Amino acid sequence: MAKGDLNGDGFADLIGTNSSGLKFNPDGESTHLVDGPLMVWMNGGGENNWITLQLKGRQGIDGTGSNADGIGARVWVTTSGDEGETPKQVQDVLGSSTFLSMNALDLTFGVGGAEEIEEIEILWPSGKRQILTEIDTNQVLEIEEPADS
Repeated sequence: MAKGDLNGDGFADLIGTNSSGLKFNPDGESTHLVDGPLMVWMNGGGENNWITLQLKGRQGIDGTGSNADGIGARVWVTTSGDEGETPKQVQDVLGSSTFLSMNALDLTFGVGGAEEIEEIEILWPSGKRQILTEIDTNQVLEIEEPADS
């Protein structure tokens, strides 16, 4: 099973296969995985707001800083909630996910009724900390790791 936003609508879709496991030869050695059907579930979405972040490390830009995909970065997203609350979510960019598959590297955050992200904080693998404020929701936002100053 792997997840990713296949149609760019801000709602996670799923791709999976139902493998029946390993096929073994008479000596008891596994030879290969037995193929199963491929299934795609397209999330019907809803009325809530979201933001998707695509991180780009400096290695993919000028050969410095973090790896090109931002793998290992930790991201916090803060919105304003009801009754003065400030909900905060956190996700990590992971380069591994499930058996024989991998989730998308994009980070999607559901933010409910919030129409603006108060703050996005990124801790890059290089140790750099980046903060963005007042970001509109319902968009895919590419964020480049800041250059050394």
